[in-house]
Amino acid sequence: MISSPLIGDRYKILKPLGRGGLGQTYLAQDSHSPNPAPCALKEFLPQGDLQGSALAKAEQLFHREAQVLRSLNHPQIPAYIDAFSWQGVQDAAPRLFLVQQYIDGETYQHHLQRRPFTEQQTLQFFQDLLPVLAYLHNHRPPVIHRDIAPDNIIFDPQVGKPVLLDFGSVKQAIAKQAAYGIAQTPQRFSPSSKTSSKTSSKTIIAKQGFTAPEQAHGLADPSSDLYALGMSAIALLTGNPNPADLAPHHWQQGLSGPMVELIERLSHPYPNHRFSRVEAVAAFMAQRLGVVIEPLSVEPPSALATGEGVGSAAVPQTSVAAIDPSAIAAKLSSTPPTSGPHGTQVQAPVRMAPSDAISPEIISPKTTAAKTIAARANLPQPVAPQHRSPPKPLPPKPLP
Repeated sequence: MISSPLIGDRYKILKPLGRGGLGQTYLAQDSHSPNPAPCALKEFLPQGDLQGSALAKAEQLFHREAQVLRSLNHPQIPAYIDAFSWQGVQDAAPRLFLVQQYIDGETYQHHLQRRPFTEQQTLQFFQDLLPVLAYLHNHRPPVIHRDIAPDNIIFDPQVGKPVLLDFGSVKQAIAKQAAYGIAQTPQRFSPSSKTSSKTSSKTIIAKQGFTAPEQAHGLADPSSDLYALGMSAIALLTGNPNPADLAPHHWQQGLSGPMVELIERLSHPYPNHRFSRVEAVAAFMAQRLGVVIEPLSVEPPSALATGEGVGSAAVPQTSVAAIDPSAIAAKLSSTPPTSGPHGTQVQAPVRMAPSDAISPEIISPKTTAAKTIAARANLPQPVAPQHRSPPKPLPPKPLP
């Protein structure tokens, strides 16, 4: 617990909000602001006794990932405020802090403890979150959340939509440095491969049961976030916080066939049997479920690309926000099983080349995301408007 009245000679602690494996989050107030609003102050505490070059490297990785968060600008992502290292008079070493917008709402973890979602509510959940994932994955460089789970998704009543909290990128960078002292080379991925306890306990900072299997080997791409989204949907549909433990009939009961197929394609343990991009998910939902996900085709600005506000240093390829082509190619080359998650059959999985997974394209304004991805993934083309009316978006609804 921090005893200093002001952290970084600026932030006043109001109360603790929560504690995780790598630190503590506080509700704080910016004393330098003329109209101080509450903010979320996150202190990162690397495991182990980091000293010298290892501590300097952890601090470097922290600030690098903080710059990635600084470049993001989306209403469903807490706004970046500050990132700094600070050493109090009683501290043996500097501490790392990230300051973001405070979202006063209820997490989806709290909701699933009350009652399960219906299929319609789960479709709304997808409709609300897929656009922000498209924004992240089409960012330059692509940003992978790495830690999507119901307790990292909060409903913001002011926005009327869910907001993504606690990006796993910063935690992953610090944890990896604490465990090894240097960045590790990703291993070839196979869901059946065994992961050392050292790797799983110290470098994989994400929710068990929601994390894509390849993340246990230091690999992550856009499909890893889609896996976590699918597992989160299973948790919401069943009210079970451990969706990986459920047999298929426990979550499939009462769902339509297309909805079952959608979730299976999201949560397949092998990446090359999983939806690889948000646009492919949107195409499937439009064609099979009559739900339009908009907008998806707008390229977000990148402060890292323009150099605005983040200095001139580019993000190194080892950043969690950057995707290593050779690592992803190795991951996608693994031999897939003939069955889906939890023993279910795979039905016509969407297959994309490794280059598709590592080079998100910008969709032309003249071409809809659904048609573009359907053509590349060999999905049926949407029916022309003269034969039927286009599907209408679901009306936004507050969290029950």
